[in-house]
Amino acid sequence: PSNYSPPPFPYFPLPSYLPAFPLPPHQAGMISFETLPFPAGLAAFLARRSRKDARERRQRTTFSQSQTSLLEGEYCGTEYISRPRRCQLAESLQLSETQIKIWFQNRRAKDKRMEKAVTDQQFRYLTMAGMGYPSPHCFPPLLPSDLPSPHSQEQTIMQRGHEMQFK
Repeated sequence: PSNYSPPPFPYFPLPSYLPAFPLPPHQAGMISFETLPFPAGLAAFLARRSRKDARERRQRTTFSQSQTSLLEGEYCGTEYISRPRRCQLAESLQLSETQIKIWFQNRRAKDKRMEKAVTDQQFRYLTMAGMGYPSPHCFPPLLPSDLPSPHSQEQTIMQRGHEMQFK
């Protein structure tokens, strides 16, 4: 079989409408990523995204302690602020009405997040109680001032390790 030659590539016959040699992608009718047809919603999203990326982002507002405490006091009175009161606050705090409005929105979102965390924690306690674990309510809650410093934790761990060695 020295006169054996492999069948021509490709090993299956090509339909007559296909060329027998490779063509560059643009001649073969292939579509590039840039010319892919997108659904209308996606095309609009991509257009908005490119406009958004093109403009410079506004610097994040950092509220002073006095501004925050005044806003917190106002929030304790009411979670929703009226437009006239928003105008008064904006003027007295030297902020825009929009900044005041967004601060209140963010503060309500924070409350909602904190409430959800408490609910989730209560659910975990109930789940643990159902599994026979002791109730965490028999232990006093730790307040930030009650928490040990990292240094005292190391000492406690070392002391416990030392105690365990001698038991």
